[in-house]
Amino acid sequence: MQRRGIGTALFEHAVDRLRAEGRTLLLTETPAGGVGARFAASKGMAVTLTEARSTLDLRTADWDALRGMRPEAPGYHLEQWIGPARQELLPDLALVMNGMNDAPHDPDIEEEVHTVERVREREEALALTGRTCYTTVARRTSDGAPAGYTRILLDEARDSGWGHQADTTVVREHRGHRLGLLMKIANLLWLHEQEPHIDRVITWNATSNAHMLAINEAMGFTLFDQWNEWRLAL
Repeated sequence: MQRRGIGTALFEHAVDRLRAEGRTLLLTETPAGGVGARFAASKGMAVTLTEARSTLDLRTADWDALRGMRPEAPGYHLEQWIGPARQELLPDLALVMNGMNDAPHDPDIEEEVHTVERVREREEALALTGRTCYTTVARRTSDGAPAGYTRILLDEARDSGWGHQADTTVVREHRGHRLGLLMKIANLLWLHEQEPHIDRVITWNATSNAHMLAINEAMGFTLFDQWNEWRLAL
C-alpha cells in the first residue's frame, strides 16, 4: 500500500487539525535514516535534535571497573528507594526534575514545570501500570538539599530482561562534584545486586550532550542507533 499518497493525506489531515486547534508547532521522531526520515524531510520538517540510543550489557559489564569508577563527592550523600516516591519525597523530586530543563531541547518548546501535584500523579501512574523503578538522589549533607537524581525503570513482569534508564540530572548549583557519575554508577550497582536477571539497560541522550555521553561511554554503554526529532512550524 506504499507510494499511493496515503501517508501524505494523513499528514496533511493531521496538520489541518493542529492548525484548527491553534497549535503552532508539530514535533515528531524518526530513526535518523530510513523511510520515516525521508518522509519528514519531504514534508518540509527540519531536524531540531538528534538523540543517541545506547545500551549496556550487564552480563558482560566490568563490575570491578565500575566500582572503581565510583567517585567521591565530599559534602554529599546518596538516598535510594525502590518504587514510587513516598509522599514526603515529592517536593524534592519535583525540584530535581525541574533541573532537566537544562537538557538540550527545541528552543520553542516551553520548559516543563514539575509541581508537587504533577509529580504525585506521575508516581501514582507508575504504580498503576505495574512498573517499578530504582531511584538514587544526591543530597548536600550540610542541609539535606536535593542536588540531583537518576532513575532506572523496570517493566512489571521483568521478563524482557531490559531496564530503561530514565532521567539523570544535577541541579545547576550543585554541578562540578561528579554527582552525575556517582549517582548513575551507584544506581546501576544497586539494581544489579537486587535484580541480577536484568540483562541490559537502554538509555537516550541528545548527541549534543557531550558530558552525559562521556559518562555513559565510561560506564560501558555502546551506541545502538540514532533518532532525529523533527519540527514543523505551523
